[in-house]
Amino acid sequence: MSDNEELLARLRRLEDENRRLSARIDELTAAEPVNQRGMFKRAAVGAAALTVGGIAVAPEAAAAPSSGPPVILGDSNTSTTPTGFTVNGPDSDALTARNDAANTANRLSGAIFGAGVDYGVVGHGHTRAGVIGICPEDYRTVMRVTDPVGVAGIGWSGSSGVYGFSSDKEGVSAQSFGTAGVHGNCQNPAGFGVFGDGAYEAIGVYGHSGNNSGVHGIANEGYGVRGLATTTQGTGVIGIAVQRSGQQVTPAAVTGDADAETGVQGVSNSANGVVGTSLSARGRVFTGGAAQIRLTPGNAATPPAGGQNGDLYVDSTGRLWFYRAGWRNIA
Repeated sequence: MSDNEELLARLRRLEDENRRLSARIDELTAAEPVNQRGMFKRAAVGAAALTVGGIAVAPEAAAAPSSGPPVILGDSNTSTTPTGFTVNGPDSDALTARNDAANTANRLSGAIFGAGVDYGVVGHGHTRAGVIGICPEDYRTVMRVTDPVGVAGIGWSGSSGVYGFSSDKEGVSAQSFGTAGVHGNCQNPAGFGVFGDGAYEAIGVYGHSGNNSGVHGIANEGYGVRGLATTTQGTGVIGIAVQRSGQQVTPAAVTGDADAETGVQGVSNSANGVVGTSLSARGRVFTGGAAQIRLTPGNAATPPAGGQNGDLYVDSTGRLWFYRAGWRNIA
């Protein structure tokens, strides 16, 4: 065999060996996501002993060892140093994980699960949201978070944006040193900015304050606070001073209930303190153990100069006056 034929045969054997090594690297890459440094290192070891025509073929220099072991799929990976992913491309995700398997009963499994001594998942957003959740589909192309927030939830097609559950405490807890602990905004005219729903005997919405209003409502043209009872056994709004009286409360739109305090109080500087109106019954009905009604005596010994038909006035001496086209002393 000539020298050229022998060299050609050796080259063929080297090509076969190279194909075998390439196939082996592909198998290893499919079995575990080998990092580029480890892959180059294996290729360099396989090619270091190759020679062609008695001349050594110098492989590419192996990269420096990585700071940690490669990530192995389907296995638990442990490292003393963090693993980072950085992407500088616009509209790109640094890491994408997908789980197409359906959850079994009473299981919460997803594409990514985070567990930590203090925090399971921490998200940081420079201008918009640190963590954003979207359901049921990916609507990132049409939905935008306009205000900077720590956590944002987007619900679509009948889904809630954020859901919280707790077996013995608050489902969702919020704290703010600024304007509001919880802010709700609804753009639907038939919707609610904040909606609270309690079980049959639970409270729907509860507000508490140390030295201010527990619940404060403001309306430009509607109702600051509105209460609705949907059955004849309910009360739209009930106010309790200190503690309840224990008396049987009849259904009403508004009820004031107190044990030793005033049940209902109306105060005004230039208008009527309390107004009661009924189209077919009495405007007001009073019941009392000491007296049904009491007119507090005025400061003057005579009635005011003007009046309206139907006015009653008690002067400083205790006399009762009735106005009918003028004041008349009736008692």
